[in-house]
Amino acid sequence: MGAFKKISSLELKAKMDDGWAPFVLDVRGAQEAEVCRLAFADLRHPHHDVASIVDQLPQDRDIVVHCKMGGRSAMACETLSRLGFDNCTNLEGGIMGWIRDVDPSLQRY
Repeated sequence: MGAFKKISSLELKAKMDDGWAPFVLDVRGAQEAEVCRLAFADLRHPHHDVASIVDQLPQDRDIVVHCKMGGRSAMACETLSRLGFDNCTNLEGGIMGWIRDVDPSLQRY
């Protein structure tokens, strides 16, 4: 894997509670996002086409990428790191981990 970081849901929540404001990229499909989404996500775009949106991503701000379980977001982070983004962090466990550990009110699927 490439040069990207990983973060757990609990670590992400704690850092955001302390004022960290990363750009959050949801790389799930549109139908998944209709079921549930993180209210603080900035953009949703499928992981397999993330290279086409690099002009919409900040170079000067941390980026947290998430999917359902963490696999597709890791692939997206790998792609972005190859394209020169050294500010990407993969949300381990994806939105399912967030639901399990942080916000069980969100709909599981």
